Amino acid sequence: MRAKIVDATDMGLMRAAEYIKDGKIVIFPSDCTYGFATNAMIVESVLQIYKIKRRPKSKPLCILTSKDNAKKYGYINTIAEKLIESFWPGPLGIIVKKKNIIPNIVTAGKESVALV
Repeated sequence: MRAKIVDATDMGLMRAAEYIKDGKIVIFPSDCTYGFATNAMIVESVLQIYKIKRRPKSKPLCILTSKDNAKKYGYINTIAEKLIESFWPGPLGIIVKKKNIIPNIVTAGKESVALV
């Protein structure tokens, strides 16, 4: 699999979103390093992230999501909802009980998921 370079423009971001939706790997700059992203619902793509990063499958991955989609992936209680509303988008991750939609490989078999 080869990396694709996209411009930091609206069109480039739309292209990156399409790559992620299709299960391709996207590398992007974050606050202090680079992040790797793919569609967390496609097991084969998640396995590629583990392989690229040489990350043990016993270490869970987080799901980058939006305020609007957080409830799709985890059970959001009142406290988590207040944190999301106050700090997202931003550098805050929350750990909540995962919903069954998330493949176990993403959470290393754990019942919780980190949403960022």
